[in-house]
Amino acid sequence: MLDRSWRIKQGSSGWASCLGLLAGLLSSACGAPAESAPAEKAELEPTAESTEPLALHPCFSKYDIPYGGVRLEEGTLSFCYLTYIAGNFQYAPVEAKVYQGTDGYWRANKSGGVVHGEVELFASATCIKQACLKGDGVNDVYPHWISGPITARANSQQKFPLGCTCENQRVNAWQADSATVLNSFPFGTTAGGAEYVRINQATRNPAATTVTANDCQCDTRFAPAGVPQHAITGTAHSIFVGTPGGADGARFIGPTGNGRIDLAGTYSVHTKGTKVVNMASVNDAMCYFTALGGKFRGGAEQAEIRLVTDPARGQIWQLRVSQGSAADDDGLFASANCYKRYQLL
Repeated sequence: MLDRSWRIKQGSSGWASCLGLLAGLLSSACGAPAESAPAEKAELEPTAESTEPLALHPCFSKYDIPYGGVRLEEGTLSFCYLTYIAGNFQYAPVEAKVYQGTDGYWRANKSGGVVHGEVELFASATCIKQACLKGDGVNDVYPHWISGPITARANSQQKFPLGCTCENQRVNAWQADSATVLNSFPFGTTAGGAEYVRINQATRNPAATTVTANDCQCDTRFAPAGVPQHAITGTAHSIFVGTPGGADGARFIGPTGNGRIDLAGTYSVHTKGTKVVNMASVNDAMCYFTALGGKFRGGAEQAEIRLVTDPARGQIWQLRVSQGSAADDDGLFASANCYKRYQLL
């Protein structure tokens, strides 16, 4: 059985700030000159503090992801995930990611994507308040169980004299009673439909949901650090709401119904132009990426989960995929699951 004992914990930065202030006051009282303590170096943390979010709904907020990163929301109160990515992923490694910081906050960052001096990587994240996710009516307290990063990486190789050998790596996430959310893409480059990351949601416990990365670029070039420039990596997080130990799977709203993933189904778009698919109501579900792939070669290549207003249904989630100039390849694709906010229903 996969371990769910790990939870996000708040950092101790507040205590550290108080102690620093107290030390400064004591120093001033004793007549010593006030000096700033050297800043403690963060471990791979972005420097930007929280930007003003766009309030989508009382339960949801949206953040643009800048270079240098951004602090999102406190990990014990919210769950954050990637909901928009666009740009040119052909020539050099790029990545947009949402992850858990060492300070207890969700954070987001992006890297790469500057082509001929122009920025060609755009991304955003959405956060849901954990209080807006309800379990089985017995164990509805939060923070809910949230996994650490679950990473799949594929790097195809040019093998002489046999030619190209594609690579596919699949790793286990949490069990079927959890939702597993794609939170980074692609940490590498994409040349077409064979470059993708996909989450396969399990139906019933004890089966585990899987995260798969696939790469067929057969790269022979390496970055200065010795890492292949052309590779695909996807990182996911699992979230569990309710009482553990049941045999049934998580509940979803999908194109074919309402219930376990085999009944609800997954929303999917594969297009060479622009296509949208309307999904669940914002009042009923949290919708997130479960697959991204294809040939991203500029700002017109986009995958997005956004909130729109339907005249009959009110605010709903919509999956939108757009490819601006795709006559010569197999298009872009994206998939999404909509996890029910009330798992008992």
